[in-house]
Amino acid sequence: MQTPLQKRILQVHPMLIYPDLFELESCVSNSKSISAVRMDSNESHRWKEVCPELSFSEVASCLLLVKAVGARITPYLRERVTHILCDIKAETVQWKPQLAIVSLFRDAQRGRVLHQKLLDLRLSAAGITLVSPDFFRKEWRA
Repeated sequence: MQTPLQKRILQVHPMLIYPDLFELESCVSNSKSISAVRMDSNESHRWKEVCPELSFSEVASCLLLVKAVGARITPYLRERVTHILCDIKAETVQWKPQLAIVSLFRDAQRGRVLHQKLLDLRLSAAGITLVSPDFFRKEWRA
């Protein structure tokens, strides 16, 4: 039997989530550098680049739950990403170029850099949703 969250994830399939856990300078990758590794692969070298201070964060602790509900997780920030799992104050926020990052993220500096990376990638038309760990935890209990 599927949970309500699993049903919603399957409705928006494929839900591809980028967790905001990596060194800020290296979160973007072009398609040529990852062509040999599947987008959601556990084999990617990127998993070794998780910021040490974030390896036990709320975002990191939620990854197994995200996988359990059927979402795919990728260590690469690129155009196919539909959601970014990050430490925001709200449960979900639709990302827009004019978003007020300082008030949205718990760590304003990480928020600014992530926002700039999204602007640099010109992903504004892609419909990316920022999602907090609280969203998945709350929905899992429902």
